[in-house]
Amino acid sequence: DENTRKDMIELAGKLTSLHSGKIGLLIPISRHKPSKIIHDSILKYLRSLNIDPSKKLVVIDTEDNEQKTTENVASLVFEHKVSLIVGGITVNSAKTLSQWADKLLIPTFILSEPDSSITRSPHTFFAHPTQNGLAQAAIDANIRMGHRRITILSPVDGHSQKFIEHYD
Repeated sequence: DENTRKDMIELAGKLTSLHSGKIGLLIPISRHKPSKIIHDSILKYLRSLNIDPSKKLVVIDTEDNEQKTTENVASLVFEHKVSLIVGGITVNSAKTLSQWADKLLIPTFILSEPDSSITRSPHTFFAHPTQNGLAQAAIDANIRMGHRRITILSPVDGHSQKFIEHYD
């Protein structure tokens, strides 16, 4: 929800102010279209704050290679000295990132859906929206805009059904 998002942004700001301020982005940009959108959104956000992404964002394209996750985390932490890691699009990479977040005491935002197989850590935060979360965000945004009705066009699969069910 909106308060959780604000809390996450505030926490990220506080944590990066204590360290290098660099953010490590660990996603499969070249093989996963949503990763490219995430990457571009982060760049746009940093620029909107007048922050030079080349100085504050370290991007590693994982190429969807789960075996390299540990190596990539080591590179971000020890070579680039990032203060925060964002990644874990897949459940396997999320598991590895969560384990390393706990061992290295580094805040990590996981982008995959929370899964019971992922070890929870006080340093791990899940930023993936659930179907209910997306529906609630749409409802809240429309209420703020004064809309009384919402139309969902062409739901075609099970994911859309979950989204619709939240409105009922």
